[in-house]
This record gives sequence, structure tokens and C-alpha cells, in this order.
Amino acid sequence: MSFVTRGSVRRQVLKGLLRPQTPTELAKTYGIARSAVSRAVLALEKVWLAECLTPDEKMDR
Repeated sequence: MSFVTRGSVRRQVLKGLLRPQTPTELAKTYGIARSAVSRAVLALEKVWLAECLTPDEKMDR
């Protein structure tokens, strides 16, 4: 839990992932750089708090 609460971007991204969204959609919603959102999503995937629903796609994963 502290892993998520220590990072404001991770906290916002996890909240935004209550429904499936792309990093671009999350970035627009929260006014965060898309690269920061992508890093947060990857970090959340590593600790099993997020899952990519379309891993074979090159874009809009």
C-alpha cells in the first residue's frame, strides 16, 4: 500500500484505472505527462496492481 501512496502519479493512475484506459487518456484526465503515466503503469504492473488487457498491441495498450 505504501508503494502506491508514496507516489502521487501512481496514486492518480491507479485511481484512473478503475476502468480500462490508455496512458494517453489518463494523461489527459489528470494533466500528467504521458511518459510519467506509462512509467507508473509499468511500476503498478510489476507489483500486480495493474494488468495490460492488450499486451500484443503496439499502440493504445
